[in-house]
Amino acid sequence: MEAWAPEALAYSWDRVGLRIGDPDDTVGGVLTALSVTRGAMFAAGEAGANLIVSHHPFPFAPLETVNPKEPDTQLCLGLVQGGMSCYAAHTNLDVAPGGVNHILAAQLGIEDAAPLLPVEQAAQVKLSTLVPGEHLAEVCANVREAARGALWENAHWRFTPAGLIDPGGATEPESARQRFEAVVLEAMAPRVAAAVREACPGDTVRFEVQPLKSQDPGVGLGAVGDLAKPVKLDAFAQHVREQLGIAHARVVGEDRKVQRVAVIGGSGGGEIEHIPEDVDLLVTGDVKYHQAQFAEDRGLAVMDAGHYGTEIGIAEGIAAYLKRELDGLPVTAYTESDPFRPV
Repeated sequence: MEAWAPEALAYSWDRVGLRIGDPDDTVGGVLTALSVTRGAMFAAGEAGANLIVSHHPFPFAPLETVNPKEPDTQLCLGLVQGGMSCYAAHTNLDVAPGGVNHILAAQLGIEDAAPLLPVEQAAQVKLSTLVPGEHLAEVCANVREAARGALWENAHWRFTPAGLIDPGGATEPESARQRFEAVVLEAMAPRVAAAVREACPGDTVRFEVQPLKSQDPGVGLGAVGDLAKPVKLDAFAQHVREQLGIAHARVVGEDRKVQRVAVIGGSGGGEIEHIPEDVDLLVTGDVKYHQAQFAEDRGLAVMDAGHYGTEIGIAEGIAAYLKRELDGLPVTAYTESDPFRPV
């Protein structure tokens, strides 16, 4: 999960990573879910999974008391007693390439989807250091292994010859050391540095870290792209309901044709004022009344497909990713039910 959505990509207020469990435990099976619920816990038990990987962190708020009559405490105790660990990829998976919003865009048939809004977590840095020549092969192998995943599509690294003057005044041959340089997402810099240091046992490897003005174009909040052809808003809203399997939704705007569509999974109403002018429609969830009024006034169509509807696909998305990366480990996707129902 760190290769796909490093914890460092999460917003500062978020609580991601291992929420319950011992990091040294052996994983015998994984259940993926949108949320950690009693249903997810029971499903994990039935599947023989001892790790639940969810989008929503649990517990999110610290438990002020341990009262077995309270639902969150009951669930925590049940997980611990059942020997289950919980890992969450939340806002880091919201902004990561191929994450929540790109999965949602693919579900809706949005083509050439790209990040919608910039985020500070997309900042890049330049790492540079000197590597002993005898360790070049190991450094290359380690960096290539660390460089798996979509976050590396916009990164690059290289070696160039560099002499080194030691404290005694003697100069080593240029072939003895190589300058290693890498331009990477700031969140991935510790991983690169660790990979290089691991390949150079006994050597002190010091890095120069230079912040860059550039941002990784693959990292951002939401996703935006185009439909294959313009579609009337109400017809597309019906398509969204069918694709997401939801029973209810709300739409802001007249029934006009739309083609450029943006998505923000979960709760995106607060971003309406930041949506680019060329976007015809925003599909999101948890839109408040005054946010809907603002969208109507600026002429932006909005579809509130619910927090559940716009994020439930991530359970299958995480499962598919883990099955590819962890060949042979049992992985089961759990689909919870929407807590809301139409009346």
